[in-house]
Amino acid sequence: MDEHQEQLRLTHSDYCSIYEQHLRNRNVPYIVIDEAKRSLFGNARLEAFDYLVHHEDMPNGLVIVVGDLLQRRSVSTKRVEGLKQWEDIFGEGFSGAFAFISPSNISDPNEEQKQQLYSIDYV
Repeated sequence: MDEHQEQLRLTHSDYCSIYEQHLRNRNVPYIVIDEAKRSLFGNARLEAFDYLVHHEDMPNGLVIVVGDLLQRRSVSTKRVEGLKQWEDIFGEGFSGAFAFISPSNISDPNEEQKQQLYSIDYV
């Protein structure tokens, strides 16, 4: 099985775990927006985002983890509009983004065991 086929087996939960590790490795504070927190938004009929990410020198992120760049088509106009509405709800200082997580061709020379590294692209 090649890397692309292996990646196709990743679930949303897998991508979220990779994203969380990425944030922890960079000491970036974040909050996971799980089902319990989504209920705090009451009757909001918007698709919830996955993460609220704090940044010191740029707008805080309202992030939806999508998967790899090949899944870019899964980002519907409705999802984009929903994320824009969340930006309006949170106001100045918050910016929405979709996080696409793809296998990297770069290996970590400090790792004894071969470990798949990932790149994260924001759109």
